[in-house]
Amino acid sequence: MTRATPRRIPIRLWTLAALGALAAGRAEAQVPAEPQQPGVRTLDAEAEMAAPAPEVLQAIRLLVSSDPKEEERGRRLLEMKGIAAAPQLRYWVRKVHAEAERVKAVLAGLEGREKAPSLESMSAQELLHRKLLECRALVKEGEYSQAVDLAEAVLLLDKHGPHAWELRRLSRRARERLVTREALEPRLEAEKLVYEAGEQPTVAFRLANRHSREARIRLDKGVLGECDVTVTRKQLGGEMRLERTKLRIQAPPEVRQIVIGPGKTWEREVLVDLGEALPLAGAVARVQVEGMFRPSQWAVEDIGANLGLSIDETEIWVVPPGETALCEQPLEKLAVALLAGKREALFVAGQISVWAGEDDAYLNERVVEMIVSSIEDLDPQRLQVAGRLLEEATGQGFGVDAGRWKAWWAKLRG
Repeated sequence: MTRATPRRIPIRLWTLAALGALAAGRAEAQVPAEPQQPGVRTLDAEAEMAAPAPEVLQAIRLLVSSDPKEEERGRRLLEMKGIAAAPQLRYWVRKVHAEAERVKAVLAGLEGREKAPSLESMSAQELLHRKLLECRALVKEGEYSQAVDLAEAVLLLDKHGPHAWELRRLSRRARERLVTREALEPRLEAEKLVYEAGEQPTVAFRLANRHSREARIRLDKGVLGECDVTVTRKQLGGEMRLERTKLRIQAPPEVRQIVIGPGKTWEREVLVDLGEALPLAGAVARVQVEGMFRPSQWAVEDIGANLGLSIDETEIWVVPPGETALCEQPLEKLAVALLAGKREALFVAGQISVWAGEDDAYLNERVVEMIVSSIEDLDPQRLQVAGRLLEEATGQGFGVDAGRWKAWWAKLRG
């Protein structure tokens, strides 16, 4: 039988065995792969999608703004990045599309417009999308074993479909979380959040054995894995520079094996190389460190043997000497700086507050509120700093126009 439309197969054409495996979240039945039509390109999204970098997200926010000038600015920024930005844009489009589908489903239920479709009327992709949402929920709830089983079952049925990339990612993440919860957990931890320029930043690499048996790690030349280090440098005058480097997570080269007892932790200090030294005044740096635990071999019983394990990001800030006070309480430091009348103090306090607010919507809102509420009282030099901070925190482009910032914030607050 020929299909009129690719990737939209009525459920009744599936075998009962495949449906049973899909519904149960098991990978025991296979469906023949759908032939690819000539001229139809199947995305191997592992290679063609990537999570957007902060500067790409900023350009997207501008592009979707209701302000034509901002829209044009966002379009130019993305066009300047060229084809290199395409994987990040694909990722964003797919993510927004999936989120919109969830919102539409809730809206339909609230309005009583639609009952859940039956299996007989549901297309293959509708069912697979539902299974993707179930898999996401399982990962969020910490049901990692079920998430892996469900993701692998769906991939067995449709390994080239539009949801395959995210399912592979969810499966990999769930496997890693399962291993780190039940066997071996690698961590990077900043013992100190704030350093002064000129100090040597360090992070601690820790391996915690969660199992009741010994963990054994075999090393080649002492290598345990690697760190990805991203250093964002900001200057008082508004200049910004981004640098990315890699560091090895290294035991002494003569160490060939590490044995960690049940419930014990092994650790090693990692020196973070900032490259060029940060100036002693007028500059701050944000250092983000994440990594991958990847020795030559490791095992705890038969759990996750040799699986590479992602290590969550940790963060360090580097500030000018004498500016470390209150940095770990960014809002308090910002409040003092807005009253103190010093340009560099506002720059340091504001920048670390904006960085701290990136993953905290409430904190970001408070930062914007504090700066906007004081913006008309700032002298021209501090106003320039405040305008740049607000642009970074909000994606708006009002610069030093205090009146526009006040009007925009008042409108946003209703």
